[in-house]
Amino acid sequence: MRPVIAVVCLLNAVCAPRAAADESRNWLLVESPRSKDVQVIDTATRKVVRNIAIGEHTDDVMGSPDGRAFYVVAQYDMNSPFGYQNSESGKVMAFDSGSFEPLWSTALDGSPNHV
Repeated sequence: MRPVIAVVCLLNAVCAPRAAADESRNWLLVESPRSKDVQVIDTATRKVVRNIAIGEHTDDVMGSPDGRAFYVVAQYDMNSPFGYQNSESGKVMAFDSGSFEPLWSTALDGSPNHV
């Protein structure tokens, strides 16, 4: 009976850290103004694992204090000959940090920069 207990303990020791590591995975979020998206990079592998399409020129990404959400600020493309940075409006979007699903979005007057 002792070998069975030892195997169960070994499986728990091997599997428990993996489950904990999956739950606490760290992501690096990078805004890309020209491609109008946010790239999600796995910091362990240093590879892009997802692109989140925003549809406008992204300016900044910031996590919430509790880590449950992150916010993306984007500027609307006004087709100005001087570039998108001269736009007079934009939006702020909130996303769930676990699923990367959008939570809400709101339009803003003025150029939203640097949350």
